[in-house]
Amino acid sequence: MYTISSAGILYAILVGPECDGIQRWKFAVENDKFSYEVRPVVDGYGTVYVCGENKIYAVNDNGALKWTFPLKGVDPQTLVIGYGGIIYVCAGDGKLHAIGEKK
Repeated sequence: MYTISSAGILYAILVGPECDGIQRWKFAVENDKFSYEVRPVVDGYGTVYVCGENKIYAVNDNGALKWTFPLKGVDPQTLVIGYGGIIYVCAGDGKLHAIGEKK
């Protein structure tokens, strides 16, 4: 399970009969923050995507930063993963942005 604290830190929490509530890792950013109202989105490879105030962050399933994409005014409630792993999000510029990794 992935959650964001009121302090703006992304946590990976193990959930299950024998490990309920154990913290697997945490991810914090400098010069940016996550809103606790943001919902992280996870792709089929375990990469976690979350919106900050100034960037979109991709975090590996071990808690290490994979990449960032600068984008101001992101509406975190619009973050979704589409076909082929493309990330779609609306931003303060009024546009829908499609973000994908170079292969």
